[in-house]
Amino acid sequence: MSARERPSEARVGDLMVRTVFPFLMLAFTALSLAATGCASASVRSAREPGELPRLSRLFVVGNPLAGSPENSARLGELSNAVMNKLAERGIAASAQVLDPREPGSPDTLRQRIEEWKAEGVLLLTLAMTEAWVASGGMGGVAAERMTTTRIEALLTPVGSDRRSWSATCQYGRTSKASQAILDSCAQRLVEQLFKDGMLASSRGSALAGGELREGR
Repeated sequence: MSARERPSEARVGDLMVRTVFPFLMLAFTALSLAATGCASASVRSAREPGELPRLSRLFVVGNPLAGSPENSARLGELSNAVMNKLAERGIAASAQVLDPREPGSPDTLRQRIEEWKAEGVLLLTLAMTEAWVASGGMGGVAAERMTTTRIEALLTPVGSDRRSWSATCQYGRTSKASQAILDSCAQRLVEQLFKDGMLASSRGSALAGGELREGR
């Protein structure tokens, strides 16, 4: 090949920039999007100003936003996890998941709260939203359905009609709302309750309610 026919180094470099570089950028973007599936739980909370009683005996209530069996089952797992995390920190706790199909559920719940001698009620709601995101790497890019888990928590002292504390726990995009995710959010919520000065440990007492009651 003559010198005139041989491609110059500049032309070769330009060819690589136009063909290889866009592919690398696409792969990098896909990896960045896929990395959102490794996100951890984040918590935002707010408490009422002024002096508030520190509670040591709670009743955890799971309130299904949707009547689907999956939502109720996940909420039961979450309520149980929160109850156990509270017990580990010296807070006596019992839990129940409401059944929206039962008209007498609020009256039954009120009775159980009184029987448990709860000082406060921690209300939990759970929502899972799905979205399609790009995932993959050098081998190609594909769309994957990911789930974002969002938990709302409201704390109300027994005998009061005003909440004293609220929080939102959100777990970034994952393939599904696993037990590990629910445990992570439960731990972060309990930690935040102590950090905000809402709870006082009662070590040495009977701590856990022993079971998660289903609404009837």
